[in-house]
Amino acid sequence: MKTHKNPLYPLMGLVGFLFSVTAFAYFVMSWRAIHSREDASPQHAMMDFIDQYGILLLSLELGLLALLTFGIMATDREPPEGSNTPSGKPATNSRSSRKEA
Repeated sequence: MKTHKNPLYPLMGLVGFLFSVTAFAYFVMSWRAIHSREDASPQHAMMDFIDQYGILLLSLELGLLALLTFGIMATDREPPEGSNTPSGKPATNSRSSRKEA
């Protein structure tokens, strides 16, 4: 059986990586703001950018992660490994199809 790779997986990885970088940059910006002194050097351009657009970026990336998660669940039709069930069909011996006696 030929396995199909879902094209949304690499996109999910990229957006997850960008979310991690943005979250870390936002943390560093917040930490520097709390622990800064008056005589500190001027802020880096990236910190200014994160200060202005950080919440928006984090929100957009989180929304994209949610959409990609549901997109992957909707388009992923591969059966579990070791299953004899054809792709995209529910297993006949699944818990939801069993009747309690």
